[in-house]
Amino acid sequence: MHENEVMRAFKTVNDSYIEPISFIVPRRAEVFQGDIYPPVVGTKPAMSAAEWFDGAEGFPPKIDLESIYE
Repeated sequence: MHENEVMRAFKTVNDSYIEPISFIVPRRAEVFQGDIYPPVVGTKPAMSAAEWFDGAEGFPPKIDLESIYE
């Protein structure tokens, strides 16, 4: 059984320290699990600064995590 961490959060404990919390999905398969890793925002901008100052709107392109899965 493999454990796939899908998210990590942090909580404060008695205002004295911060504790990480891992959200893990157990899976048996060793291949990429597209249902728990949806496409995410990539590193390319949606537009240039000049386009933004001109009032343009857009969404940055997304990348499929399977393309970087090892």
